[in-house]
Formats: sequence, structure tokens, C-alpha cells
Amino acid sequence: MVKRHEALLHLRENSVLKYRIEQIAALHEYLVNNRDELARQILSVFKDSCTQALNLQKKCDKGKIQHIHFTFSDIV
Repeated sequence: MVKRHEALLHLRENSVLKYRIEQIAALHEYLVNNRDELARQILSVFKDSCTQALNLQKKCDKGKIQHIHFTFSDIV
């Protein structure tokens, strides 16, 4: 059991953490470099969602909206 624990600790310290840091840095760089385009995409999807909700309200298929829940998975 000790060898397994040591092996997992070694893997975590020498591979997983390094890979995680590299991936977070790459994501940060992507976000910085594509900030304006990402913002445009988010606003476009949000606007489309609001337009769809308004159209449903006009057709009486949707009642009064109390709040809006918007996730980034809507963009992908």
C-alpha cells in the first residue's frame, strides 16, 4: 500500500501538477488573446436567447420571466 501511495504522490507532483499549470496558462493566454471575439459570441448568444424568450411571451407560450440563467455551455 505504501508503494502505491508513493507512486501516486510521485505522479501527482511530477506530471499532473505540471500539466495542470501548463493547461491553465494556455487557457489564460487563449482568453487574453480572444477576449473581444469571445465577448461578441457571448453577447450574440445571450441576445438570441432573449429574443427567443420575448417571441415565446408574445405567443403566450411563456409567462413573465423572473430571472435568466445563462451558462457558457450554451456557447459551445
